[in-house]
Amino acid sequence: MFIQGVSLQLLSAALVAGLNAHRIDLVTTPTQLYACLPMLLVYPMALGYVTYVTATKLAEYKRRLMLMSTHDGMTNVYNRHHWEQLLHNEYEICRHIDEPSTLALIDIDHFKTINDSFGHNVGDEAILFLTKELRNGLRATDVIGRFGGDEFAVILPEARATDAVEIINRIRSRLAAKRLTQTP
Repeated sequence: MFIQGVSLQLLSAALVAGLNAHRIDLVTTPTQLYACLPMLLVYPMALGYVTYVTATKLAEYKRRLMLMSTHDGMTNVYNRHHWEQLLHNEYEICRHIDEPSTLALIDIDHFKTINDSFGHNVGDEAILFLTKELRNGLRATDVIGRFGGDEFAVILPEARATDAVEIINRIRSRLAAKRLTQTP
């Protein structure tokens, strides 16, 4: 692009020189300088503004792409690939500091029957409802990931197995008391 721009400028300069049969005077008069002054001020400001807007948009697109590459599109929890990387990091931390962490694997019982009997909208509602309950019932430090379908996994850092069972059972009992809105 730079080479094309320079080539176009050189071509334009040659064209102007060819059209002006008389000698070109390269001495700048004060009137010419004052006439060019607004352009010398406006152009850098306009270029700076355009550059700022472009950089801001690119940063936002980069943030969105990062979110899309690490999160599940429907539930907005970590996708399997990113969650597995976080699990590996947690495992290394546990090995080095000798602190416990618990891994919980969660799925929706009879999910295929729910989809077949009531439709995929109800299945999606069940998945979103489970995600909401996991977010509400877990600690801020817990890491939720979706493996696909109705399968979820949670890393509970610094939680012993007995504490994790208590947390998951509390979420499970809240889920058992709820009813999906689209089911009869």
